[in-house]
Amino acid sequence: LFMPSNTFNIEEIEFEFTMTHPNLEEIMIEVISPHGGTPMKSILMNAYSGLRGVNSMSAQRFITNAFYGESSSGTWTVKIYDVKAGNGSGTVSRVKMNMRGN
Repeated sequence: LFMPSNTFNIEEIEFEFTMTHPNLEEIMIEVISPHGGTPMKSILMNAYSGLRGVNSMSAQRFITNAFYGESSSGTWTVKIYDVKAGNGSGTVSRVKMNMRGN
């Protein structure tokens, strides 16, 4: 969960992840906005996205503009899913969020 200290209109959000997993191809990363009756979502990394055999990422950056024009206020949620049960577990050691806008 992230709660920005300043309120402004979003232009883009940058995320930085450091994590390990036996196969990062089985991981999906989603960010959810706190606004509206139906939460707005953005998939930062889709499962089965071509990362077969990759087992770590260090300070890997993802940028989304799916929330362009939305207010930065509120509690933002990042969800990380392992879509294939029973194939080992992973560790998320860092998630950083940087919002840009005006």
